[in-house]
Amino acid sequence: MAKDGPWADIEKALNPNLTLDALRTLEDFEVISSVGTGAIIYSRRYGELNDLATNLKAVAVATSLGLKSIDYARKTYSTNGTRDSDSVEDQSESSHSAYIAAYRAARKHVADCEISLRTNQSVELTQGTFSAAVALERLRSGFKAAHLLYSLGLNIEGDSVSRQILEQIAWAVAASQVTSDDEIEAVSATKSISKLKLLAPYAGQLYGWLSQSVHAGVQQHRDAFNIDEDGRGNILMSWSRRPIAAQIILYLADLWVVAYEWTQREHMTRFVAVDPDTNYSVVASRPYLRYAEELIERVQAASKRFDGPEH
Repeated sequence: MAKDGPWADIEKALNPNLTLDALRTLEDFEVISSVGTGAIIYSRRYGELNDLATNLKAVAVATSLGLKSIDYARKTYSTNGTRDSDSVEDQSESSHSAYIAAYRAARKHVADCEISLRTNQSVELTQGTFSAAVALERLRSGFKAAHLLYSLGLNIEGDSVSRQILEQIAWAVAASQVTSDDEIEAVSATKSISKLKLLAPYAGQLYGWLSQSVHAGVQQHRDAFNIDEDGRGNILMSWSRRPIAAQIILYLADLWVVAYEWTQREHMTRFVAVDPDTNYSVVASRPYLRYAEELIERVQAASKRFDGPEH
């Protein structure tokens, strides 16, 4: 029997979308770790609104020490009500927080562009234009995937997804210029980078850098290998590289908006990256790039304070 009214809200609360909730948590997470529990990951958004962090720490302590009472663990082993952010060191922004700010800015830049699309009924919607829009809008999941990998320090894997995002952006630019299904099928993502470079030249440099990272050579493999104090060999799987990750995500968002406005130009109500008065050429001094540079510098400064020099 269908439920509506208050019952619908109750059922929604009791049966959440676990996949969606997991993605939202991993987009901006904090970690509590103990011997008995391993890593407990929770959303920073919820942690700031209530005592979730304190409660989870109590659970971790109780589990690790074999205590039956979580309340006892909270009262006995808590930090007397103080939060981690109360310490002198944490008054400065962490590199994780700075990186998250960069990611959110990139995501907002993309979202603001999407909502400016209004189908112009007086203009024929070609198959190429439509296909470009679908390809670009599908990349929302790609941005999340790259971000999650970078957040976990899986940088080469994140670069691989970022490279695929860049190829799809370039594909959308090339596909928008053709009209038939056969022509669209013939569009090559890798060969389309040259089309994107005509709009934003730095796309070629970014693609080259990502390709070099993804096709890791001997030197990268050597850099990932080290020998510990006991003479045992170790392979580095993940490491902090947040300033570079922020730069990649922010620049991909810029290129996405450039491609979206250019391919959907006859259906946009607002432009921030291309100029309709100059035949939709890309605005070299677009404000977003200046803002992106500020965010990158912010991540770099935070990384020097908390992570030490980049390797």
